[in-house]
Amino acid sequence: MSSKRPSSHTSPARSSRLRRRVDGDDEQPDIKKEKGVEEEAAVEEGEDDDVVSVAYSEDARIVDDINDDRSVIAEDGETVVWEGDQAHAAVAGEPAAVDPEELVFDIWVDPKSLRNIRRYVQTYAPQEAMFSLAMVPLDNCTWLPDGSLGYQEVPVRLRTVGTVVGQAFHADVLHYPEFVCRIELARGVDKTALRRIYHTCVPHKPVPPYFEAYKRYGQHSSTFESVFNSPDGVRAGALARTLPFTSVLIGSVVLVESTVRRIVGGMEFTMSAIHRIAAAVVVLLQ
Repeated sequence: MSSKRPSSHTSPARSSRLRRRVDGDDEQPDIKKEKGVEEEAAVEEGEDDDVVSVAYSEDARIVDDINDDRSVIAEDGETVVWEGDQAHAAVAGEPAAVDPEELVFDIWVDPKSLRNIRRYVQTYAPQEAMFSLAMVPLDNCTWLPDGSLGYQEVPVRLRTVGTVVGQAFHADVLHYPEFVCRIELARGVDKTALRRIYHTCVPHKPVPPYFEAYKRYGQHSSTFESVFNSPDGVRAGALARTLPFTSVLIGSVVLVESTVRRIVGGMEFTMSAIHRIAAAVVVLLQ
């Protein structure tokens, strides 16, 4: 989102370059600031009619001779986006607009893995009832007799990616093992899709802040090694090495494939597969 300050405006016919004032700059700015007065954005005409000098806060970065097709992000969060010959300055302190399909992680992810992730979260295979979370045709889905959300009488499988923010594993003599993973979704479109699924399927339930996926075993003799180690991308068969659930630490980047199941009073996402793309950074305290 971008907006202009009241005293800062430019003419499309005259503005092709932008100069901004910064402390320590050798070049003398075209704008004079009076001491003791809080600075407002100002515009003065230089000798060259094609130059527009704009001064903002003192901690702003200098931008000189900017081409029309470039964007500049200042240190104070202010963004200047050139559209043809017209400049639009965003209000200081407002974050720059983020692409809702952009992947956002807290740790470094290998570029090869990023390409694999992008393919994974763009899945649209109606013949297999497999979709990315943001692309599920919810209007054409129905609840199947077994309580699963289905598409054309086949249980829907959803794919998404994010960062683990919480996880728990439980097993004892009286209860079958179960695992839950809470994930901060990496894309804005997936967060929007999650809200839509809850509002459509269980409108009486509040939307959780995270994507919660469950894995419940039907026996006590499970090995609990159901996490695929996939730092180089999702692989199948013998190439997919498995890890125990304890390897999914908070901060890990994971791909999750899940089904949707109706339960008493609500619904839950049941984990079909989980791939650890990048392991969380572990800091040892001395």
